[in-house]
This record gives sequence, C-alpha cells and structure tokens, in this order.
Amino acid sequence: MKNLYLVCFILFVMTSVIPAQDIHYSQFYASPLNLNPAAAGVFYGDYRIATNYRNQWSALGTPYSQFSFSADMKLFKRQLDGNYIGVGLLVNHDQAGDAKYGLLQVNAALSFNKTLNADQNHFISVGGQYGYAQRSVNFNAMTWDNEWDGNEFNPNLVSYETLSQSFWYSDLSAGIMWHYNPSQMTKFTFGFGLLHINEPYINFISNSSTQDAMYKRYTLNTTDFFALSDAANIYLVPSILYTWQGPSREFDFGSFLMYIMTDRSRYTKFRGEIDLSFGLFMRSKDAVMPTIRFGVRNLALGISYDINTSKLSEATGGNGGFEFSLIYANRITKSHFRRGAPKATRFL
Repeated sequence: MKNLYLVCFILFVMTSVIPAQDIHYSQFYASPLNLNPAAAGVFYGDYRIATNYRNQWSALGTPYSQFSFSADMKLFKRQLDGNYIGVGLLVNHDQAGDAKYGLLQVNAALSFNKTLNADQNHFISVGGQYGYAQRSVNFNAMTWDNEWDGNEFNPNLVSYETLSQSFWYSDLSAGIMWHYNPSQMTKFTFGFGLLHINEPYINFISNSSTQDAMYKRYTLNTTDFFALSDAANIYLVPSILYTWQGPSREFDFGSFLMYIMTDRSRYTKFRGEIDLSFGLFMRSKDAVMPTIRFGVRNLALGISYDINTSKLSEATGGNGGFEFSLIYANRITKSHFRRGAPKATRFL
C-alpha cells in the first residue's frame, strides 16, 4: 500500500501545486478562450480559429505536450445595434510522462459584448464557459512492489492497487473584459477571469471516501498596442498575465516590437498587411521566452521557446520547450460587417 500512498501524493502535487495541470501557454495572448471566457467573439471579423501546440522538458525523458483548438464567432451584431453575442468552442488535450497523465477537455463559451459609445470602439464583454473534462493516467505503465517475484520484475503478477485509469468531471468558468480602441493605432484591453468555479473533485482512487477539490483559478491580463512612428508601421505590443490558484502563483510579462512590412493598399490586388514581430517575454522565477510572430492579412503564426531559468535548469540544462500558435480570422461575406474586418493580423 505504500506505493498507493506515493502515487496519490504525486497526483495531488500534479493536480494542485502545479496549477492543477491547467492548460499553460507562454503565448497566452494567442489562446483567447483559455485566457478568458469573455474573449469569445472579441476580434475584428466574423469568425476566428486558433490552434496552439506546446512540447517541453524533453531533456527529462518523455516530453510534456499539449494541444488546443478553439473556434469562435459573433452573432446578432446588426440586430443588437452594435452590441453582439459571442459563441465559441474550446478543445484542450495534454499528456505528460511515461504514464501518460493527461487531460481531455471540451468547453462551450458564451459572451455578451456591450458597446459604451456611439463610435463602438469602447466596450465591455462578460462571458461564461462550461464543459466536461477527463483526467487519465496509464497505471499499467507503472511498476509496483507486488510485481517483484523475489528474483525479477514480473508484470503478470497482480499489483493489488485499486486505481481508476480515468474519470470525468464538469467545469465552469467566467470572466469580464474591458476594451478601448481609440484608433487603429492604439488599443487597450484588460480582463479578469475566474476558472473552476465549481471546484471539481480530482480522484484516481476507486471507491475512495475522500476527494481533492481543484482550486479556483484567478487570472488578470492585459494586451495593448501603441504606434511608435508617425508612419504607423512600428508598434509596441505589451502583454501581461498574472494568475493564481491555491498556493501557486504565475506572472508572465513582455512585449513584441511589430514592424508593418507591407501596408494595405486599395490600388493593388493585395489588400492586406504583412507584419513581422520580435518579442521577449518572461515568466517570473521560471523562464525567458524569445518569440517571433509573422502575420499575413488575417493569418498569424507565432513561435516561441522557453529557456528555463529556475532550479530545474540544473536538470534540463536550460532547455525548456517549443511552442507554436496559429490564428485566423475573417468575414463571412464581403457585405457583412465590412467596417470591422481590416486585413491585418494586429487586429486579431
């Protein structure tokens, strides 16, 4: 039974101390529905698709990988006189270690966006997200004392450990965001999110009378951009995320320097911008994340790499992990929402 207690302790650490294995991206600003449910539908255009992939800690053995897909869109903008409803779908999947400790999550998001002025460039959004998640682990990949026959390891022996390979739970989150876009050269955004409101229970022990509740997670974030040149072809794009969950804290901050390589032109066949951004972000007491982002019209690709700076670097040699993001947004028709869909990735 001592192995059972050890496994329970490890799983408790994985699900509580390390932000409950919540989906975690260095490019947090490029995974909108993971950042805040109120972000559903908040972009220029009619619909948006975003994907994210992260692979890290390969220097320690089997790497930790995660993947996200989200799709969201606006509804009833004409009918609600500048206000609108945002709806979205979010799918997350991650897996860690030889035992394949993982998460599969499917959430639906709903938001209401209220304009605060006649120009419709100052508004707030409130949103909620609800879905189901599965935690799983392959206990067959583990070894136990009872599988030692006195001479060698024998996987055919019964371990006598009563553990569940997986379980499902519901998850509820909510958030609010403030947005102000005084011009196409300036943008301000601030958000507050509350995740795991229902504090779902986490337990791999079959027929157990005790269960561990997941901590609520709180997030504060901002992403802004400012033109640094009169020609409006150089921008500063800072982003900040502060999140806390139980005893855990995380502070991410940094900025892009964006250069508009090719501006929009109504006199040529190519009417979209091409931009290139170089960024440097930091996760306090953990990592430095150099990042590059390339945008063409309504499509943006981001690539970053975590350079570990914590005590874990003694084991990893400073190696962290690669991360990729891809975002695409567009209009449904040319006539619908024409003023709100400039061909530029800085408006995503």
